[in-house]
Amino acid sequence: MEATAGTAGAIDAWVPFETASLKPMTNLEKDPSGINNIAGLMDAHVTKTWGEFEAKGIVRPTSIGWFILSALGTSAAPALQETGVYKHAFTVKNDNAHPTFTIIHDNATAEEQCLYTMLDELTISGDAGQYARFDVKATGRLPASATGNTPTFTATGETPFLTSKASIKFATNIAGITGATRVPCQSFKVTIEKNLEQIFSTSADGTEALNFSTQHNQDL
Repeated sequence: MEATAGTAGAIDAWVPFETASLKPMTNLEKDPSGINNIAGLMDAHVTKTWGEFEAKGIVRPTSIGWFILSALGTSAAPALQETGVYKHAFTVKNDNAHPTFTIIHDNATAEEQCLYTMLDELTISGDAGQYARFDVKATGRLPASATGNTPTFTATGETPFLTSKASIKFATNIAGITGATRVPCQSFKVTIEKNLEQIFSTSADGTEALNFSTQHNQDL
C-alpha cells in the first residue's frame, strides 16, 4: 500500500495468480483535418496514458485481506476468536479517497511497476468442492521499468481457502450476524464495484502524454 498516493513504499505482499495481465494503455488524439492527405488523418498524438491490471487467483489469508481493504477502504485490528483464528472487520470508507497501492510485475525477462493503483472491481466466488477464488481489476498510472524488487512469496500461513468450509449467515441487522445460524451453500459470489474515474489535468513541464493527476471512486 502507498502511504502517499503515487509514491511506492515497502512491499507488503507478493501475490501468486492463476492468470494476470498488466497492460499499458494510451489515448490517441487524432487530427482528421485531412489537408489534401488521402489517408484522411493529418496527425495524431498520444495525449493520455495509464495502466490496467486484471488477475484471477485462489483466495489466501494475507493477499485477500489487502484486496478487501483496497475495495472497502478501512479495516479494524484483528480480533482473536480462538487459537490461530482471527476476526477481520472491513468497513466502507465513506469518501472517494480510498487506499492506493503499487503493483510490481516481475518475471525472468522484465520488472515493472504501476504506481497510484486503485482497485476498481473485486469478485470473490466459490463452488462446493473447489477452492474459493477471486477476480480483481485495477487501474493505475502507466507501468514503468523498475529494479531491485525480488519476489519472495512465503507459503507459510497462506493456506488456500476451501469452499467446503464456507457458510452464509442471514440476519436483519449487523448486530444479529454473530448469533445467526450458519447455512451451507452450493456456491456463492460477491462482487464489489467502485466505478473509478481518472482526473487528467495539464502539465507544468509541457509533457504531451499525460498521466492522470488523481483518481477516485464515484460510488460503491
